[in-house]
Amino acid sequence: MKSYLFISSLLIATTSQVVAADDFVARYLCYADGKIRQNGAGAPVNSRLEMKLMRDEKGLVYLAQTLGHVLVTDDTEPTILADHYGYYGLFRFGRLYQNPNYNPTVYYDHYQFKPFNAVTTNGFDGGGMWGSFVLPKSLDKEVAAHYIFQAGSHIGGTIDYKCKRR
Repeated sequence: MKSYLFISSLLIATTSQVVAADDFVARYLCYADGKIRQNGAGAPVNSRLEMKLMRDEKGLVYLAQTLGHVLVTDDTEPTILADHYGYYGLFRFGRLYQNPNYNPTVYYDHYQFKPFNAVTTNGFDGGGMWGSFVLPKSLDKEVAAHYIFQAGSHIGGTIDYKCKRR
């Protein structure tokens, strides 16, 4: 009889604690091979970012399973992405929510994810890499996303990405 009561109470407890699952939105692979958009000469860049977008029970979108790298340099010589004057940042997020207070002046109809900061960097001045990432709310099969960033005290600007849904 005691085991019956225990099992019954256990079943009631587990069914009453049903948690609403977050919804899958999309998975993207974003890449940038080109130059940073900034004032003056654009610096070379190589970057790959893969991310999964989810929506929580309140309707907020967040990045999950984000993984990638950004390599930039302000060396405009033919030796693109040379070791000197360069920054290499690794990115990995378990969950990074959209900024619900985002008030865009340029990227209307975009989600902003901030702080979109490298978890580790190696740069010639050890200055790190930080900024914000914007992604269109349309979430089409192919979209253009942007990383507005600063690396150390020498390089900053906007990296334009081509993103493809996976």
